[in-house]
Order: sequence, then structure tokens, then C-alpha cells
Amino acid sequence: MIGDYRPRLSIELTEEQHKKISALIGWGQQRAVFSVLVDELINLIEEHGQLAIGALLSKKVSFLDTLRSKEAKGATPRPKVKHK
Repeated sequence: MIGDYRPRLSIELTEEQHKKISALIGWGQQRAVFSVLVDELINLIEEHGQLAIGALLSKKVSFLDTLRSKEAKGATPRPKVKHK
């Protein structure tokens, strides 16, 4: 890694998505929220592979569904992924 380089993820949003996310999540919280979402996505894909991607894209499963499923099974939370 050179200097203070930090990888970025850039995605295109619809105007409606941008308006809603800006109204719902303050600018200072957006990085923290999206970082957690990315960590959970990584965990989901590591656990279930391409099936997880297909389920998410088909909207058959959501992050909330997986959280509810883990709570119902009494699962212990995963260790937190450390951010650099």
C-alpha cells in the first residue's frame, strides 16, 4: 500500500435511491453503515457462495432475512471484521 491509499467502492444510484439514502442516513454515518453492509455481504458469500448472490439479486433473501434467521436459531454474532 502506498501512502494513505484506501480502496473505494463506487456504485451508480438512481436519483430516488440517492434522495432516500441521503434523507435516512446522515453523511457522517454513511461510511459506517455501508462498511457494515459490505462486511455482512462478504460473510454471506463466504458462507453460501454464489447461491447468496443469486438469492440477493432475485430478491428472494435480504440482509434482514439472514439476521432474523440467525436470531431465531440463537446464533452468536460473528466476530467483527477489522477495518484498516
